[in-house]
Amino acid sequence: MAEKFRTEKGGKVLQFAQDGEFYYRSGSSKLEKNDLTGAIASYRMALKLDPKNYDAVLGIAEILTAMGRTEESNRLLMVKFREEERPAEAYFGMGCNFFAQREYDQARMSFDKYLDEDPEGEFAYTAYDMAEAIDDGTAQAYQEGPFAVPGYTEAEQARRLMEKEDFKGAIELLEKTVEEHPELSYARNSLALCYYCVHDYDKATDQVGAVLKEEPQNIQAHCNLAIFMRGAKDDVGLKRQVDYLKTVTTEDADDLNRLCVTFMDLREFAVALPIAKKLYNKKSFDPAVIHRLGLCAYYTGDWTYALSCYDKLIKIDGEDSIARFYRGICKAAIMGAPKSMSLMLNYQVPAEEVIARIKKLNEYIHIPREKLMEIWKEGGDVRMTAKWGLTLPDQSVKRAILSFIASFRDETAEEILRDFALHKEESTDLKRDTFAMLKAINAREPYLSYIDGELVESRVSLVPMMPKGLPKAYSEVMENCVDYMRGIRDDRCISTAVKLWGKYVYGLSGYQPISKGQTMALAAALEYEACRKCGVEVTKLELCSKYGISMVRFNNAMGKLNKGESKE
Repeated sequence: MAEKFRTEKGGKVLQFAQDGEFYYRSGSSKLEKNDLTGAIASYRMALKLDPKNYDAVLGIAEILTAMGRTEESNRLLMVKFREEERPAEAYFGMGCNFFAQREYDQARMSFDKYLDEDPEGEFAYTAYDMAEAIDDGTAQAYQEGPFAVPGYTEAEQARRLMEKEDFKGAIELLEKTVEEHPELSYARNSLALCYYCVHDYDKATDQVGAVLKEEPQNIQAHCNLAIFMRGAKDDVGLKRQVDYLKTVTTEDADDLNRLCVTFMDLREFAVALPIAKKLYNKKSFDPAVIHRLGLCAYYTGDWTYALSCYDKLIKIDGEDSIARFYRGICKAAIMGAPKSMSLMLNYQVPAEEVIARIKKLNEYIHIPREKLMEIWKEGGDVRMTAKWGLTLPDQSVKRAILSFIASFRDETAEEILRDFALHKEESTDLKRDTFAMLKAINAREPYLSYIDGELVESRVSLVPMMPKGLPKAYSEVMENCVDYMRGIRDDRCISTAVKLWGKYVYGLSGYQPISKGQTMALAAALEYEACRKCGVEVTKLELCSKYGISMVRFNNAMGKLNKGESKE
């Protein structure tokens, strides 16, 4: 057992560190008491200590489903288990998650798989019942709330894009949704807000006007008007809207969220706080809701309560670096620091912290490779910061961070990439890049992803393909080159290096033995030639230092590459 001990003065030995099985039992005990937050924290610790504890994976997925975080639950089950190794319970959980997301075809297949694997299992009756509901068309009767409305799922996906400030992506999705479902006021209101955020004020006003014409008391439309009037510096109109919104009473979670965000955006935190608490009672595990409650408490001076909100988020996900940032802000306030006035209403860190974190990632890239690998394997800051970077709206930044993560070529990197590919709101281009990265690190195919809203399996081939029977040392040349270029060079430069190596090895009449040092020298020469062809400035001395080789060895490698190229 992975236990550590200390000894008291009397010689008594006390255990102070437990193994994964201890934390798994602790999580199960807490789950029986309906302590979801405590249970998931224990299960995550069990999985951290024993990455092959698949019972802990099932426990985490079950709790995420109970928390309403069904997409996250499914990503975990699809990433952690290969299809042929996936236990029956995982298929039942996936079926329930797909059912909640109205992906009935996928739900039906998952329930079928569960029943094939365990026809008399604990959940068999429920699986048969839900499968029958899908077949006879009554599944929608199980659905509660607005998800039963056509187009709402797409509008929710757009909301997630808005949370990430990807307004262009949200507009594209919402315009299509509004065209197909013009009666869907939620989509029109969201589209109006997106137009406003990209400074298309006329279109924003038109959408709100269309909603209020049909629904004069639509809360979201009035919230939008308040924000628009503040932007137009219409103080009289703004006061009229704020006074009206203060009289509104509702039990609808979406309307409560809109009211809360609007009052917070207007810096009316004391008004927003009771609304945030009411919303929290309905969505106790939604990160955005918990964050807004924490912010309201922070700005109204209840820093201890605010701290407890972020503690909860960290217990749910210990690698949530956004929650850790805000916890630090609350802790500083308790210690007497002045309030920060630049905190984000969306669940993201402020702009200055974004800049600091991107700078930190750039610093990591330039750490010597062996040392960086050690830091990565330890987890902690480098891993959390890299995963956080994938929540940013900028596509080029995400692409660079994905390349940085892929460069570690380990199981953790593979899981992060697979998880990213399953995020519904990410762009198809980025997902295809992720497939290529998975292929480059020899991750087993197929790769699951959502493309145009459909769950698909993708198989990828690198171009050019390497010759059959290529010796391992020759394959390592390309692998080393790609590893050392990721996160530093752009995709065009990396692709050029791969193509150059393909041309070189195909032009060889035979494979002479090459040493470890020669593989590194050839990798360095490949990077140099790729940079030169792509117009990227780089010096031979810089690459010799980076790859740990001498200038003589580098020049010899260059001679080999140039000789091979001259045959073309």
